[in-house]
Amino acid sequence: MNILTIGFTTEGKTDKRFLSNIIRKTFEDLAYNCHGQIEVYEPQHLLIREETFVANVVEASKKVPWANVLCI
Repeated sequence: MNILTIGFTTEGKTDKRFLSNIIRKTFEDLAYNCHGQIEVYEPQHLLIREETFVANVVEASKKVPWANVLCI
């Protein structure tokens, strides 16, 4: 069985719960259409507050070496 781990970051506090469900459902739907079994783990929220968008992306990528997917 393959495992899909996902990290994500948000702009606001209310985005966390809303996006977590959407991200998981989207990747579960994609995994369903793949050959073989893929287990989608619960997306992990990353709290990152850098000055610029680019700095946020760089910092997020450093914090999730375990993630297969990083949603920004």
